Amino acid sequence: MSTPVAERHALGYRRVDHVVTQDLTILFRVIATIAAAVLIVFGVVALVRIDWDPGGLDAAPVAVGDIAFTPIVAISTAVAGLLALLAAATRDRTSKLVVGALLVCGGVAAFIAEPDSGRIVLEDAHGWLMVIIGGVLIVAALAMSFSESRRVVDTDTNYD
Repeated sequence: MSTPVAERHALGYRRVDHVVTQDLTILFRVIATIAAAVLIVFGVVALVRIDWDPGGLDAAPVAVGDIAFTPIVAISTAVAGLLALLAAATRDRTSKLVVGALLVCGGVAAFIAEPDSGRIVLEDAHGWLMVIIGGVLIVAALAMSFSESRRVVDTDTNYD
């Protein structure tokens, strides 16, 4: 027979339950976030270096880390990095898998297409940048499935 809570407290003790969430996936989210930040850094540095006055979106390309960025490619890189950052920082794996797969597909498209028009100039380095960062997001999402967060109930009995 169980003792009611009021009676139990009157006897000089009480039970306290603490629910503790152990989130072991934070390491993989941090790694994915750092990888996504690389895209943002490349895109923003390119956007800052571009001379916008004479041509606007037709301005001359600039080099960031020996990679040429036209204004359209710099904007696209920064936006892709922002989307990757949002996906990397979330707790779910699906967004990392989807954005990572899209980055890998974009990198493969950069390898295959290599357009060299006035507004868009893609190099193999753009493809490698997207494939590597997309791969990091995919690996982080897969690694998160092996170390899920878990809830632990810790019970203490306090005696008065």
